[in-house]
Amino acid sequence: MLRAMILGVSLATMSLAAAGCQTAGTEATVSKAAVPVVDKYATSADGTKIHYLASGKGPLVLMIHGFPDYSESWAQLTPALNDAYRVVAIDTRGYNLSDKPVGVANYAMPKLVEDIQAVI
Repeated sequence: MLRAMILGVSLATMSLAAAGCQTAGTEATVSKAAVPVVDKYATSADGTKIHYLASGKGPLVLMIHGFPDYSESWAQLTPALNDAYRVVAIDTRGYNLSDKPVGVANYAMPKLVEDIQAVI
């Protein structure tokens, strides 16, 4: 269920990004005011602090980076989504400003899922 939700959000995000992209030689006709981006933290079930950046209003779009990126990887896409969505870009555990617990067991999939649930 969570995999399907993440896949759906990823596909929707890519579709929205493609729709908002400009082709070479075109100009933007409307400039938008910057939407404030707020640094926040959520606490996972095991006490791990998960950092995220939040902006915009509307239904939640959760951005989860891959290796070796972090929350700022989504900085160029976020403004295109802010008018219609609440955009949240996380730093997964072990990255950037999130806690970095010691031991492989702290990076097992159930722990990563708990982190996402805490942010949501």
